[in-house]
Amino acid sequence: MDKDDMVYMEAYDRLLESWLTLVQDDKHFHKGFFTQHAVQVFNSYIQCHLAAPDGTRNLTANGVASREEEEISELQEDDRDQFSDQLASVGMLGRIAAEHCIPLLTSLLEERVTRLHGQLQRRQQQLLASPASGSADSKVLDDLYEDIHWLILVTVQLAYNIVLLSAVLRVSEVESRAIRADLTHLLSPQMGKDIVWFLKRWAKTYLLVDEKLYDQISVPFSTAFGADTEGSQWIVGYLLQKVLSNLSVCSSEQDLANDTVQLLVTLVERRERANLVIQCESWWNLAKQFASRSPPLNFLSSPVQRTLMKALVLGGFAHMDAETKQQYWTESLSDLLTCLREDVERCRVPGTLDTFSPTRMTA
Repeated sequence: MDKDDMVYMEAYDRLLESWLTLVQDDKHFHKGFFTQHAVQVFNSYIQCHLAAPDGTRNLTANGVASREEEEISELQEDDRDQFSDQLASVGMLGRIAAEHCIPLLTSLLEERVTRLHGQLQRRQQQLLASPASGSADSKVLDDLYEDIHWLILVTVQLAYNIVLLSAVLRVSEVESRAIRADLTHLLSPQMGKDIVWFLKRWAKTYLLVDEKLYDQISVPFSTAFGADTEGSQWIVGYLLQKVLSNLSVCSSEQDLANDTVQLLVTLVERRERANLVIQCESWWNLAKQFASRSPPLNFLSSPVQRTLMKALVLGGFAHMDAETKQQYWTESLSDLLTCLREDVERCRVPGTLDTFSPTRMTA
């Protein structure tokens, strides 16, 4: 971002702050007074981040779409971090005008995921007809991915709505089908990151929450994804499959792999969710595969593997009978403990205290 862009961005942030001050002033303005203003600000934000014809992203002064791509620095923050305050402000305006903004976001997301599905299907047919064919023009896919990227970033701020959750799950399913169809090379790692980031935030806030901690709770989510519901069992299984699908192909995309294992940690960090996770056969298979250092999990970076290990340990504290718990620790982590002992033994220095011996570690 150059100096002029930074100045404009700061000015826009100040404008958003001013709007938020006004819309939250219930002493001087009655409820709903600024609803239409919130709609206009929300619409303009969405429009600026979408490609033509629905939006104005990358349009030149004469209204022609530019094909030039902005050079992105490796040190540049992720959009969700760099624009976090902005997104939170726009999200608050969206909640004020929810009757307009939620259907708008849902429609835009569903329209783009339908187009994405069609583009991937056509590309698959081309590859089947002519495997040696050159890569097609990526402009359409790039625009779709960038649109979906910004729509999900905004949707995160309104994730309390079950319709928006369904829209993001549709995006997730299209991505998963593309992976199963060996079209991973056509997918956007950024979109993959956005999906699991949304799912992690949603699961942490709305999946099997402790209702005693809240004065008010979303009735639709409590009914669909509360304790002892079929919906909670289904979504836990789906999210676990999403994690496995990503980890099978994203070893070279460290940021995506990291967000994916963070989602896994979220699924097991509360015992109520972990109790459902450990009932899934795929969880046990994941633990055994990781313990045996089998591909593709052994190709993951060390930080990602450490986070995955954290998730597996947390999962071990779910509610299980003594025999099952012993089986979990023995079958899933025994190989890792053996490797840990060997690593410690290799690192021992003559004369070091016996406290650090492998035997004492497992005592």
